[in-house]
Amino acid sequence: MKKYVFLILFLGFSNFIFGQQAPIIGYDRLEWGATIEVFQRTYPTAREVTPITIINGVREFEQINVGSGISSRRFSFFNNRFYSAMVMYDDLNNNSARALMERIVEIYGRFDDMDEQTLPAGSGTIHRTRFVRYYRNNFHIIFALNDVYNQFNRVIGNSVVIAYFNPVTQEEVEAAERRQRRNELGL
Repeated sequence: MKKYVFLILFLGFSNFIFGQQAPIIGYDRLEWGATIEVFQRTYPTAREVTPITIINGVREFEQINVGSGISSRRFSFFNNRFYSAMVMYDDLNNNSARALMERIVEIYGRFDDMDEQTLPAGSGTIHRTRFVRYYRNNFHIIFALNDVYNQFNRVIGNSVVIAYFNPVTQEEVEAAERRQRRNELGL
């Protein structure tokens, strides 16, 4: 009897340990902290672009017309270490956007937070709904649904942007930006 109890406990424990998926520690096939050289071997079609915010030590690369609904994706590096990927989807219908959101929830779990805002955009507005998932202390996801309205309050376009990022490194980038700005501003 003791043998069977031990065997059942062992099988249950080994299934628990070995049956779990490995933790997600980056975006797609690239781990946080990967070098630009590793990135370029993994994504050879990506081209370097001017960073959205020019900060010493930040480099960005972009792929366009990726496929599978992805219009583009941007990879960010700080001091030669990968810390962020932003994936853009243009003109998805409601079912496609919902399916994409369900897929994110299936992989990473339910979103932890949500907010909405309306922003001016030329003669119209953008209504943005953001969902946030704090997956791990070094991995967060922001899922943003953006509807663009013209001056007559009619939807003229939409997009989905998913940002996968390491918030620890993101804070380092923001601190570097503050230091750089502090040194550039006169008193």
